[in-house]
Amino acid sequence: MGIYGAEGVWKSMIALGMTFNIATGADWFGFKTWPSPVYYFQSEIPQTPLQKRMYKYMAGNAVTTNNCWLCTELYEKIDKGWGYTELEREIARTNPSVLIIDPIYNSIAAKLVDDYEVGLFLDRMNMLRSKYKIAI
Repeated sequence: MGIYGAEGVWKSMIALGMTFNIATGADWFGFKTWPSPVYYFQSEIPQTPLQKRMYKYMAGNAVTTNNCWLCTELYEKIDKGWGYTELEREIARTNPSVLIIDPIYNSIAAKLVDDYEVGLFLDRMNMLRSKYKIAI
């Protein structure tokens, strides 16, 4: 699933809400979910502001869970060797069922209009998906 829109229209809040809904098994926009561990990889919002958003979301929605991990890595590019390796280590350590990448354009070094480079990124994500039985 892709979420697309201008800056400031709450795309990351939608992704954060989806993270908590899946982690707790709550319905998400009318879709049934079941409690599943979620790894949320954020590459645009620094740790402190993301943490504030998370706490505000949790308080406003009366939600608590130990079923999700939030990671802020502003400079880690997960389509390249070291970034992919770090992400895979985290996936192996946390064993989530779902990986949310927010946003793609800032999480990869490749240009989104380069079919070859994006294809390599998708190949890496497919390897993660296959190896760890994870939805991305």
